[in-house]
Amino acid sequence: MIKDKYIIFLRQTFLIPSTNYFSCIKSTTNIVHELENSGITVIDITDLKKFENTEAHTVLSFDNEHMPKINVLYIKLIEGEYYSADLYSKTKLEKERQMLFLLAGKLGVHTINYKTEIVETTISNNNASINVKNVGLNASYNKTISKQQGIEGNEVYSNRGAPVYCLSMKIDQLEKTIKKKFDYLHSSNFSWEFYKNSPNLQAFVYKRYVFKMIELEYISKTDDIIDKSFEIQTILLNFGIGIKLDSFTSVTDNIIYKIKFFDDDHLIDKLTELARLTQDEFVTIRKFYDSEKSKDEKNVDIVVYHIATFVRKFAKDLLLPNGNNYSDRLEKWINNNQCGVFEGICHSFISSSQISSWLKRTLKEEGDPIDNDEDDEFIKYSIPYFKKIFGNDIISECKVIR
Repeated sequence: MIKDKYIIFLRQTFLIPSTNYFSCIKSTTNIVHELENSGITVIDITDLKKFENTEAHTVLSFDNEHMPKINVLYIKLIEGEYYSADLYSKTKLEKERQMLFLLAGKLGVHTINYKTEIVETTISNNNASINVKNVGLNASYNKTISKQQGIEGNEVYSNRGAPVYCLSMKIDQLEKTIKKKFDYLHSSNFSWEFYKNSPNLQAFVYKRYVFKMIELEYISKTDDIIDKSFEIQTILLNFGIGIKLDSFTSVTDNIIYKIKFFDDDHLIDKLTELARLTQDEFVTIRKFYDSEKSKDEKNVDIVVYHIATFVRKFAKDLLLPNGNNYSDRLEKWINNNQCGVFEGICHSFISSSQISSWLKRTLKEEGDPIDNDEDDEFIKYSIPYFKKIFGNDIISECKVIR
């Protein structure tokens, strides 16, 4: 597998491959020496299959194509992915943007505002004298940089509790969970290798998780590879490869992101609420009750029937240590009270845990075990509760919310 940052493929006539094509490619012309002295790995185009066969599970791509072009400088983005100077900066910027937004989503982002700065770099030839024998280029060049404002935009996110952020004990657990969650995505959207090779993305995650930053500014700058690209084009032109241009222009973007997060209190409150909505079957009935009540106060006397039915069913499923349920006790209690008392109490129920506690305490008989409040919703759907479940393992969001 090719490991080098910069590579270029030449025709076989420029090279004599050694027996070890990975480490020793003997040069027969000065062009190879000059390219290698500039930090470029030179490869015989006919040897491409040899590199691919070294690792069957890794596929090489060049500008998202299987076959590279000759005499084109390619820059490595991640393992197996190379891009020409024309596409490298744009592709890297887009990959970083995709990953930044995905990471921010897991960290409880509220809003992302961004501004784009367009940077145009031009290298122009001030002295057009060229050795007619193509031995060398004797020219002076001028480099100019101009900047202008590009597009602006913003994204607004709802509060979904950020379970990965809220429930992770340590940053390595957070990173391990994020890596697992995004494994299914194509490398164009998320690459763990790209993340580990990006100090800016790692610092972004660290500052948010460890320092609990509420607002962060993230600056994404494209690599300035115009000098390297122009240098290689000059070397190739010096040996009669390519077309001489009086100027060479590169257009890149710099993007400033201003990212705001929900504070921890709002995230924790929302996560607890969503966990209850997900885990508690009664919530749907209560929401219907509240909806009908908002339309007409008189509706509650009708829809409370659904709550009463749920409580009766819940009493059948709630077991005592001896295996009996609370159903008979509940019916006995209802009959011993005036008509409408039970329905009146049902108006106040907002969760299954509240119903459980009411049944255990109201219908308690001598000899029943002491209620330890294990069904208390503030315990059952709390952050400590879920942290105890997951420990230091990967956070499974679907076990908390859906």
